[in-house]
Amino acid sequence: MGSLLAPVKRLLLFDGRGASPHSQNFFEKFNFERTFQQPGALRDFIRSRLGLPFRVLYQPLVAPPVSLEDHAPGLGEHFAAVTQIVIACGRLIYAIDEVDRFTSANFSPPGLDYLINQGRHVQVSLVCTSRRPAQIPRELTSQAHLFYVFKNTEPGDLDYLKPYLGREAIDRLPTLDDYRFVRWEESEGISIGGGPEKNF
Repeated sequence: MGSLLAPVKRLLLFDGRGASPHSQNFFEKFNFERTFQQPGALRDFIRSRLGLPFRVLYQPLVAPPVSLEDHAPGLGEHFAAVTQIVIACGRLIYAIDEVDRFTSANFSPPGLDYLINQGRHVQVSLVCTSRRPAQIPRELTSQAHLFYVFKNTEPGDLDYLKPYLGREAIDRLPTLDDYRFVRWEESEGISIGGGPEKNF
């Protein structure tokens, strides 16, 4: 993800894990000029930069879970608020790390659904990562022009990806080495890439 986003001039990345020492260290190399944890401060900043470039990270502060069923209380509310800010701002790349925290194969929250289907009208493009491909909404994958898929052995995820990547690529996914990936691009087809030197 890092090398894909490096040249982007107007970028907002939503960290789907929320603020933690580990995620802050991971995103440090992305050269963000600001990190936000509340939507009001983000909204005010973007209002002041409407015609200017910016690269910002949104890492919501979320309360620790109180039960096993409540894995990240408040995270969905942060995501909804930030997504509405993105729609209002327009003309940017909206990167969502771990989009599967908010979606399923048949569901995406209303703001994200709008961006998937109408984002071109506000000039917003999406870059999404997911731990579980089968949890990505079909509408999102149907609009994707580029996939990077790392080693995967989960049968449900492999079945989900098969229509996009094809049998040959799916057969290779379980045997990929660390940091290697199958790359699918709409105009170029399938290739294998990556390696220890890659910074994704």
